[in-house]
Amino acid sequence: MKFLPPKPITSVLDFAKDLLFDLKYAKDEHNRDLNIGDAYMQGQHDPNYEAIIKAISAITFLATPHRGTKLADLLDRILRSTFLTNSKLYVSELAKNSFTLQKLNEQFRHIAPRLEIVSFYETQSTTIGLKNARVMILEKESSVLGYPGETSKASNADHHNVCKSDSPKEPDYITVRNALESIVRKIIFTSSSNKPLPPKRKESSDLKIAGHYRNT
Repeated sequence: MKFLPPKPITSVLDFAKDLLFDLKYAKDEHNRDLNIGDAYMQGQHDPNYEAIIKAISAITFLATPHRGTKLADLLDRILRSTFLTNSKLYVSELAKNSFTLQKLNEQFRHIAPRLEIVSFYETQSTTIGLKNARVMILEKESSVLGYPGETSKASNADHHNVCKSDSPKEPDYITVRNALESIVRKIIFTSSSNKPLPPKRKESSDLKIAGHYRNT
């Protein structure tokens, strides 16, 4: 039997740094919204990403395990017991109330007031395994931060489909789209309101003199 070579262990921090790198160099083929909070904090201390961090004014979370999931331990044991793959560090970091997540949430709560935050949480169980067993991957308490000013909304979907829609006419798609449109409108309005007014055109002294003679 031929074994696959071990893969490098990847942590939540590694994913966050990858996301920042992809944002800077305009790569969008990866779906890693899980670590946007960590990426936002990491960018605060790295001058290479200063422009990106300043441009972020809102974050939308789709079934994001802020406080982890009780299924992470099970998945970690499955990965450790198979010869086809190896355990991933980030899987154990996503265990319910893990030290990594507690530290991340403690840091993020000091930065969150600068952002508009919208959180969607799943309400349907997800099919797993060969026997089509269904379990809740993330409970509401893990997907909602509970910060002042945060907007949270239930999504009629399981963990696999919370960010996927079969049609733009689906209610969940419309809800997320409307939230994003509202955020974009606020950003555009704020940007236009903060633009400095053009300098008032000064009338030349020659024009003032000419106007004086016309009035006399």
